Amino acid sequence: MPRRFGFGLGFNTSRLSGLPAPSGFVAKYQAYDVNDFTLVTGSNVSQWDDRTTQTFGSELVTNSDFNTDSDWIKGAGWTISGGTAEYSGNNGTSAIQQPNINTPIGNKYLITIDVVYNEGLGTNPIDIAGIRVSDTHLDIGTHEFIYTPVISSGTLLIYARDGERFEIDNISVKEILTGANHLTQGTSTSQPVLNQAYSNLGDEEVTNGDFDTDLTGWNTIFWFWESGKAKLIGDGSVQGLSQSNIFEIGKIYLVEFNIESTGGNVGIQNAANQVIPELSGNTGRVSAIWKADRTDINFKRATGAVTATLDNISVKEVLAPDFNNKVDFGANDFMEGLPPQSGDFTYVFKGLITGDRSSARRLFDATSNFKILASGTINILTDASNIITFGNIGSQTIFDSLVLKRQGTTLSLYIDSALLGSNTSSDAISFGRVGSTPSINGSLQELYVYDRALTQSEIRRFQ
Repeated sequence: MPRRFGFGLGFNTSRLSGLPAPSGFVAKYQAYDVNDFTLVTGSNVSQWDDRTTQTFGSELVTNSDFNTDSDWIKGAGWTISGGTAEYSGNNGTSAIQQPNINTPIGNKYLITIDVVYNEGLGTNPIDIAGIRVSDTHLDIGTHEFIYTPVISSGTLLIYARDGERFEIDNISVKEILTGANHLTQGTSTSQPVLNQAYSNLGDEEVTNGDFDTDLTGWNTIFWFWESGKAKLIGDGSVQGLSQSNIFEIGKIYLVEFNIESTGGNVGIQNAANQVIPELSGNTGRVSAIWKADRTDINFKRATGAVTATLDNISVKEVLAPDFNNKVDFGANDFMEGLPPQSGDFTYVFKGLITGDRSSARRLFDATSNFKILASGTINILTDASNIITFGNIGSQTIFDSLVLKRQGTTLSLYIDSALLGSNTSSDAISFGRVGSTPSINGSLQELYVYDRALTQSEIRRFQ
C-alpha cells in the first residue's frame, strides 16, 4: 500500500494573506503544509488526509502497550518484556499477532504502531483480517495507516525480517468516527502523484558534489574516484563517503544525488545510523525533502555487497514554502467521503488545473456530478437528477480559485473570485465518490470546505 501522508490538525491561514480564517471551517485538503515536510517528491499517494478534527472509538487491541506478556501470539524470536515487543532477528521472517480484532464492514480504522528500534532496511508488513495495510520499511517513530475492512473480524499481524532486530510498542486499532475522508488511488497505478516544487532555496551546501576531478572535500572509507564519479565496491567491510557541517539539525533541506548500483541500495544515514529509505536508491536521480537530525552527510550501502557510483550530490535548505505543489489525479482516482453538507456550504478549489478539455472534466462525482463540459459549461446533477447550470468558462483550464457555495436554495459559482452564475434549487446535493466513478480529473493544490455560505469578500481572500 502506498504510504500515507498526514497533515496534522488545525487550520493554516497562510494562503489567506495573513487574515483570520473565515468561520465555519469544516475540512482542508492540501498538497503542501509548511509544518510538515515528510512528503517525498514524486511519491504516489493513496490517501490525502483532510483537516477535519478526528474522533475515534475505543481501543480494539488488548494489551496494546505490552505491559504484560499476554494476549499476543509470539512468532519465533519474539519476546515481550519491559513494555515493548522485540524480535531478536535470528529466526527468519516472523510475526507477532493478535486474533479476533473486531472491525465491522463499512467503517474506517486508524492503525498506529510505534517503532522503537529497527536495525535493518527490509519491509515490515502489517496485515489485518487478510488485508495488507502496509508493505514498507518502518523507521523509528510513529506510523499510522487507514484500514477499510472487507470482513468484520480477523487477526492483526506485524512482521519482522530475518537478521534485523525490531522493537515495537503502542499498537492501536481504533474506529475513525469523524474526519475519515481521504483521497483514494484507483486503477491508474501511477496516480495520484504529488508534484513538489521549491523555488525558494538556499545556497549549495555540498563542496565538490560533481566529482569532476577527484574526491576533494570528502572523507572516504573504501570509496574512490573514477571517471568523474565517487565509486564504492562494498563487500561487507566498514565503508562511507561523508562531508562535515552540511546540515543544521531541525532545518529542512532538498537533498538530491545520482546513484547507479548493482546490488543493494546506497543512501544517506540518519542520526541513528540507519540509511533513510527516501534518501536512498540504486538507479537514477534521488530527490527528497528531509528534516535534518544530524550535521554531516554520510553515504553508506544499506545491505549486502554493492558496486555503486555517486554523482551530482546537492543539498540546499528550503527557505520558505512557495505553494507550487499539487496533486495530479488520473482518470481513475477519486476523493471519497467528503464532509456531508445538508444545508449551506462553500467548497473552495485552489490551484485547479483541469487539463485536456476535449471531454467533460469532473470535479466531484457522487449522486451529484459537478463537472466542466467540453463546451465550457459548468453544471451539477443533483441527487434528484436535475441539472443546474452556472454559465460557460470557454477554454479556461487553469483556475487560481473556483468556489461553489449554497445559501438557502441559491447555488453560486465563482471563478477567480468573480461570480460566474447562480441558480436556484431545493434538491439535495451530495459530494463524494459512489462506486468506482472517478471524482477529479486534473490537478489540485488545495480544497477548503465550510459549513456556511462565505461572502464574496471572504471568497476574494482565496485569490
